[in-house]
Amino acid sequence: MTSKFPPRRLLAVAAALALVGGQASAKAGHSHPKASAGDPDQVCPLGSFHCAARPYNYAMCRPNALLEFYDPTLSQDNSLRDTSPAYANAQRVDSSNQTIYHFSGDVVMQRADQRLQADSVDYNDDTTDYDARGNVRYQEAGQLLAASHLQGNTHASRGVADDVRYQMLESRGNGVAKQGHLLDARHTRYSMATYSTCDVGHHVWEFRAKSISIDQNNGIGVARNATMRIGKVPFLYLPYFTFPTDDRRKSGFLYPTIGNTSRSGFEVSTPYYLNLAPNYDATLDPRIYTGRGAMLAGEFRYLLPGTSGQLNAEYVPRDHGENDGLADTKGDSRYLINYSDTTQLWKGWRFYGSYNHVSDSSYLYDYGNGLSRTPVYYLSSGASIAGSGKWWSASFGATTYQNTNPFATDHSLPYRQLPYARYSLDVPLSRWLEAGVDTEAVAFRKADYVEGQREDIYPYLAADFGSSAWYVRPKLAWRYTAY
Repeated sequence: MTSKFPPRRLLAVAAALALVGGQASAKAGHSHPKASAGDPDQVCPLGSFHCAARPYNYAMCRPNALLEFYDPTLSQDNSLRDTSPAYANAQRVDSSNQTIYHFSGDVVMQRADQRLQADSVDYNDDTTDYDARGNVRYQEAGQLLAASHLQGNTHASRGVADDVRYQMLESRGNGVAKQGHLLDARHTRYSMATYSTCDVGHHVWEFRAKSISIDQNNGIGVARNATMRIGKVPFLYLPYFTFPTDDRRKSGFLYPTIGNTSRSGFEVSTPYYLNLAPNYDATLDPRIYTGRGAMLAGEFRYLLPGTSGQLNAEYVPRDHGENDGLADTKGDSRYLINYSDTTQLWKGWRFYGSYNHVSDSSYLYDYGNGLSRTPVYYLSSGASIAGSGKWWSASFGATTYQNTNPFATDHSLPYRQLPYARYSLDVPLSRWLEAGVDTEAVAFRKADYVEGQREDIYPYLAADFGSSAWYVRPKLAWRYTAY
């Protein structure tokens, strides 16, 4: 039996069922598969220093599938709620006075992006009290909720759910709780709760807390009397800590990362974000490697008028790895430094600088993902001044390299360019004809190898004829190169 009710009241019920904090809305049209193996591991390009961040793909977590009742065909547009009618469907509907409704048997209530399913639901149209029992499932744009019992009042935006399972659609953060308390439309508290971004039911790591409070207005989660667990083993106790529930910047713990490699063993990282100011921030990232000991990593970013930059650093006070003939670093302190800066000098001219250095050639092999997955054979550092105008561009600088391949010697490194200068000019002579010149002067330096300079001049005259279906691009050029 299907009933249609005024949009204001009945599935205002569903609005009060949003017992999951955090990312409570999703972009229209965004779909979420029920199970996802995650993006394949990205291999860094040759010479890259860092791979792109993968915020929710942790090495020891299973692919993060959604709760089993997720329906990808349900609307993702939560702006339609106030104007959409609400529908209720059940095997049986009883109402003696057209005020109190009792739905039983495969109950489904739906409005716009909201859907409530349960074995039975009692709803008072005057007081807006509701009581859903048995296999309660709720979905909206942004989140999923399952419970054994859910009751509350839609007008006051309050509710209490028992035996809760919850999941955020965008971050895939999920957990269970003995009870979920909806304090109002934007504030939720869970009692005896867990939280993880691993797959539902397969938490390699999780937080367990006496209470977890979610403030959607400020994008903040607060956990009290919490322990971080690896499997079933408590790892870290925190009486109080905060964490972000959306993309807004907020000081607090970020989600931990967990991994395992043959070179460093089991790894746990618990980063802490510091929102220092609107134009600069920092992240402290203590890490534990079972095969090598403790590491402190950090990141600092800044954005000032005319300049921006980033500093990354990692420091291992004492390496506990065994000497294996490849890297005899046991007992040594080891480190990594990565700094980059871009500064506007004057109109049309910028300064670019970067400094990348590791303590030894085996560092990235031991603490990275291994050269087989991230083939960073060397690190480059340099500084340059570059400018451009309407028809020209020029740059002046220097570049050096450090070997990061433990299987090769420094002889495999490219020649250092100390210094180099480049200039290009391209002037249009008519609608289809242009003239230009490319020039370069470089001083090559490399220990124990022949060193020298190179000058290269390449003037040309070029034409460009064509349309969307064809083109002819003749070019007359002369090249002079001297060493």
